[in-house]
Amino acid sequence: MMCAYHMYGVHSLKDAMSISNGRKMRNQLALQMSAVALGFAIVFIGAPGLAQALIIGVYNSDLPGTCNFSVALVGNQLTLGVTNTSPAANGGFVTAAAFDLAGNASITGVTTSNTNFFLTPSPTSTGGSISVAPDGSREFVMSTSTVYLGGGSPTGGIGTGGSATFTFTLGGMFGSVTEANVLSSSLVRFKGFTDNTSDKDKLVGTVPEPASLMLLGAGLAGIGI
Repeated sequence: MMCAYHMYGVHSLKDAMSISNGRKMRNQLALQMSAVALGFAIVFIGAPGLAQALIIGVYNSDLPGTCNFSVALVGNQLTLGVTNTSPAANGGFVTAAAFDLAGNASITGVTTSNTNFFLTPSPTSTGGSISVAPDGSREFVMSTSTVYLGGGSPTGGIGTGGSATFTFTLGGMFGSVTEANVLSSSLVRFKGFTDNTSDKDKLVGTVPEPASLMLLGAGLAGIGI
């Protein structure tokens, strides 16, 4: 057995077990990433063309609140998806999402999977200057109230493990709007944690779009890496 391990550059049974454990961890990571992508793919299912336009953002991992945020732009239809990934033990609800639109774009209409959310300013609008302290201001806010900060009971928001999608019809000069610049401007607000605190998160990175991510996960698992 030792000779066989030496042929592959492994000098002990301990080394072989370490490599095996490393492969298992990488497999688990790949499958977890694929699950995130699959979750967003399910959220957007039934919306032709969104898969190839989808960008998924990952927000601050500091507790108590964590989430994933996605942006898809097809023609003049901009779709935002928010998933509350906070630990269930922490409780908490996503109560607001803020973002900017590049250029002189306007929003002429909005639909939402969670009817407790409203757009400020209401359509038709080219946006305003809404406080998202400590992160300055943003042009648009989808929230369970008319503001990003504070505002009533949080229980109408997105609970732990839950998702919502917001689809905006763009008007005006929206040619400068891209998934990337919408995502980079986005912020998410949490309220209603079990310890009565709140949280505000901003983008810290992106993950590959769902098709690539699921293929990556399946490929890595398939070859045993």
